[in-house]
Amino acid sequence: VLAEGSGFGDRLVVIHGDSRHVQLPEKVDVCVSELIGTIGSSEGVIEVLNDARRFLKPGGEMIPRRSVTKIAAVSLPDDLLRRPALKV
Repeated sequence: VLAEGSGFGDRLVVIHGDSRHVQLPEKVDVCVSELIGTIGSSEGVIEVLNDARRFLKPGGEMIPRRSVTKIAAVSLPDDLLRRPALKV
């Protein structure tokens, strides 16, 4: 309904289902996903996106192209760790 109301009804086909189990009528130019949690590889995204590459035409693009999770080690002074929690 949203696609038709936006004028894309003739160019957009919505296929409901788990991407690992659906078949598409043809290969696609772009695969767009929004499966990223707080850590890039959470929610089973690696398996899903690797499988979704089978839908792409040669030269097709995945959006996002990659996901990078960055971490940094930190340390707190011992006296800060021993302070009582602030009451709100």
